[in-house]
Amino acid sequence: DVNAVASEIAKCSVATSLSVTDIARIVPDRGTQDTSAFPLLGAIVAKRSKDAVRILGTLIDGGSSERFVLSMLAYQFRLFLAVRIGREKNMDVSNIHRATGFHPVAIQKAMPAVSRITLSAITEALVRISATEKTINTGAMDPRSMVTMLVLSLARA
Repeated sequence: DVNAVASEIAKCSVATSLSVTDIARIVPDRGTQDTSAFPLLGAIVAKRSKDAVRILGTLIDGGSSERFVLSMLAYQFRLFLAVRIGREKNMDVSNIHRATGFHPVAIQKAMPAVSRITLSAITEALVRISATEKTINTGAMDPRSMVTMLVLSLARA
């Protein structure tokens, strides 16, 4: 995760001198951190807002950047959109794959979640994700706060 590396370099660059101990204290051990964003997505889809915020905090504290979380959410909701539209057209996994280019395994794994989300909820999520990214890019607000508010809104929608 390039953004996570940039974040760690930024943390270290503010110090005048660093020891190995300082770096170990500042930079999280990625070998023991859970960096999978799928539990976050599961909590959002299940409307478990408290769990979603807790998992988001674990991801960010573990070194995942806010931009990583946004890109993961954007990808997953674009996948959900493709699968939802495909299912409404009675398309199977193979046809959805051919039409969209999404991997068949990803399509198959998305199907249970998609059955619990309306098309309008998926499109609204994509609009919110895009607006959050735009706000973060303008520097108008702290990225962690913005992503936290996004996750809360998605988990409650």
